Amino acid sequence: MERSRWKVVLRRGGLVLAGVVAGAVALGAWLLGTDWGHERLRRMIVAGAPDVLRGSVEIAAIEGGPLRAWRIVAPRVLDEAGAEVLGAEAVELRLGWSGGGLGIVEARLVGPRVSLRPAADGRLNVVALWREPPAGLPLDERPEPPRLTVSSVKIEHGRVRWEGAGGGPVVTLDDLAGEMGIDTAEGTTHLRVGWLSAILLKGPVARLTADATFGPRLAELAHGELRIGDSVLEMTARYARPEGEPQRLDAEILRAQLAVPEVVRWMVGARLPDGATLRGSVHGTPGDLRVKLELLAGAAGAASLSGVLRLAARPSYELALRATAVDLDAFGAELPQTKLDLEAVLGGEGLAPASAAGAWTVTARGDIGGLAAGELKLPLTLHAGSLSFAGASWPAAGIAEASGEWSPGRLVLRTPEGPFGALVLRFLDVEDEVHWEYRIGAEAPERLLVWRPGAGWNRGEPAKSDD
Repeated sequence: MERSRWKVVLRRGGLVLAGVVAGAVALGAWLLGTDWGHERLRRMIVAGAPDVLRGSVEIAAIEGGPLRAWRIVAPRVLDEAGAEVLGAEAVELRLGWSGGGLGIVEARLVGPRVSLRPAADGRLNVVALWREPPAGLPLDERPEPPRLTVSSVKIEHGRVRWEGAGGGPVVTLDDLAGEMGIDTAEGTTHLRVGWLSAILLKGPVARLTADATFGPRLAELAHGELRIGDSVLEMTARYARPEGEPQRLDAEILRAQLAVPEVVRWMVGARLPDGATLRGSVHGTPGDLRVKLELLAGAAGAASLSGVLRLAARPSYELALRATAVDLDAFGAELPQTKLDLEAVLGGEGLAPASAAGAWTVTARGDIGGLAAGELKLPLTLHAGSLSFAGASWPAAGIAEASGEWSPGRLVLRTPEGPFGALVLRFLDVEDEVHWEYRIGAEAPERLLVWRPGAGWNRGEPAKSDD
């Protein structure tokens, strides 16, 4: 009897305790949903932001509460200089059971803004914004961030702006919209993009679907598809950085259908024939990256690029380019009845124009304007931002052993013999003027034509030259 009475007491006591806890939780939830709770939560977020960010957070107001959807009004994330990196008109969050616990079931981003630009240290500002763990701390000793699972992230009327270094070109994505899911677990992030669309540079509409995973030692695109107008690019990619082993990249272009010439003309300033397809692959480590691309353009010709890229401290490359029966008019060059075969062997070091060096050999043969053009050979040398050639020949035009060089603001061409005998041409960019110095014939005097804005071409006095 005594034992039964204690059971009843314990059961009733447990119910009372559970009721007290539930009441406290309900009271806390109610308080967070009041104006007083909204302001305390807003201040806590703003005050805690500098602990994880090299910058600050601004929030105009917080509405709603945990018993219904939260609404964060006009949030902004600023860098140390006070420039906006991330922002939105509003962010709405609905809580529920997600990922095995209480989390964000749905997020709705209204008018999100992303402003990308290089930071002072050369990194992207979004990356440089986050405070990093102490230098030298091994990956396995770094504290893991809390797991974040959002079943559905909906984006409405977003905008992404990319500004190049030093006031470089600006690229924008307008009217960004879509739906995706995010799950961060065990140090990795799984991103599932159901669909994401945007207007590129006020041009065609782009639409993306993707299934990707990111982690400290792995980045994998299980499948991705990008559509621009009626053109489509479908690919897979995997980048791994195993402990104690070289990094490795494997990527496959499963399908690249360039169906709308206007899309490609808008993207690269040129045109590809309607229906042209691209396929290829990239495999290997940064020290030995094998590249293979193939372009099939039907009656307009075909081209392939293959070789090796070495992405070390001083990058280098060895590439071979081959093109067969390329119809230049179909590619937007406005040269009817012009078809060429091209071969190029490209080798060199460095990718920055100011420090790159290399030796290229280009050979072209075919018809120009319906007339047989014969074969043109052009050996090129690239060095410290300038390009020179020697021993160039074009027998059909009577040119042999031609030479010259190009650097910003200067172009020189020389032929020891040709249809007009010895020939020297120099194009010089002098402040706001263009100087064209020329000599036709070994014994002829040099002439100079000067172009000035508003005045056109006029004769001038050539400068002294060693040519």
